[in-house]
Amino acid sequence: MTWDDPIVCVCRHVSEDTIVRAIRAGADTLEKVRVTSGANTGCGGCADEIDELIEDVMSETCAPDLG
Repeated sequence: MTWDDPIVCVCRHVSEDTIVRAIRAGADTLEKVRVTSGANTGCGGCADEIDELIEDVMSETCAPDLG
């Protein structure tokens, strides 16, 4: 984690980069992100942000290569 890597899950101190790497490795649901990263296992306040990250990362990886 670097200083410019925002913390998504404050309770467990899990960074955005850690969550994105988990999603790219196959954690395509909130539950899978919980299991693989430890995020969203405290207060649950980061669930919406994690869901948005899942959507964003999955749309990147599923987008057709038009080039």
